[in-house]
Amino acid sequence: MKREPNAQPHNSGLRTLRWLLGVLLVLNLFFMLLRAQFGPVAQWPAVRQFVSAPLAETAQAVGEEASTHTEQVKTLELLRPNEIAREGEDAIELADNSLCVFLGLGVEADPQQMASLRQRLAAVGVPATVVLVEAELLRKHVVFLASVTAADLESALRGLLAKNINAFIVTLQDGRRVAALGVYDLQLMADEALHAFKEKGFTVEQGIYSELTEQPMLMLSPSHKGRVSERLWAGLRKDFPGLGRYEKYCQSVASPS
Repeated sequence: MKREPNAQPHNSGLRTLRWLLGVLLVLNLFFMLLRAQFGPVAQWPAVRQFVSAPLAETAQAVGEEASTHTEQVKTLELLRPNEIAREGEDAIELADNSLCVFLGLGVEADPQQMASLRQRLAAVGVPATVVLVEAELLRKHVVFLASVTAADLESALRGLLAKNINAFIVTLQDGRRVAALGVYDLQLMADEALHAFKEKGFTVEQGIYSELTEQPMLMLSPSHKGRVSERLWAGLRKDFPGLGRYEKYCQSVASPS
């Protein structure tokens, strides 16, 4: 009488396979619960392009972005001496080639925070003068029709709209009013648009649209700026979030307060 082969290895393999399938099922249920609890995995946002829009919509978008990012001052320029707001006669006389340190807490700085910062500096023997500095809130790259005079702007705009080409009038940084075909966040995007419009037969140029404001800052004279050590600066940045430090030419400015 023949004996049946030992079936133990076969049964052991089945048990292992069933165990693996059970583990996979549990893991699958676990990940399904996680997905239901926390939602899909966040994806990288697509690159946002500033599409041409009617002037009113563009102005609204520009205003919203400016109000959201007012603390991100991209450019800092000292106002000309005759434009600096001042009261009293506490002007600091400086040579034209003097460099001053400017400390600021952003365009919408809290006056109380500025006063506290000024007192903090005074406590360590560093007097500071409050000045108004011109700051750039927003900067856009504009592609516009070239060789269009101010008198012909409206007719040029009507001609573009009649061809279903979205266009609008924009006042550039240099004061020119132009018929814009597109407004872009990045120089690269504007370059690509410029090339595309030229291939379509348009005579176009690039310009800059910007929004400026006046930012209150504390100015340290050249004779005192050396007293702001790195240790002091680190402490100030810790106690005053968003504090920025700039070094610019300064001359005969005064406190408006």
